[in-house]
Amino acid sequence: MHASRASSIVPAVIWQPPLRQWIKCIINGVSKGNPGYTTCGGMFLDSYGSFLCCFAFPLGVQTSDVESLTFLHQIIFQE
Repeated sequence: MHASRASSIVPAVIWQPPLRQWIKCIINGVSKGNPGYTTCGGMFLDSYGSFLCCFAFPLGVQTSDVESLTFLHQIIFQE
């Protein structure tokens, strides 16, 4: 069976730096199963695209939707 033409097209993803004197935080999370063991991580880049620092931490067993909300809650309320 041949792959369809549409599935072989990969869209371009272009990273844009933040405004001058701003910092960009790129975050992502992963869940092994749904629900499953979840982890979040991210990195901070300056307006030149230079690496500043990174982080990663476990969030326990939960669904992928709750994982994203848990991460945001922890960052906002620093819990």
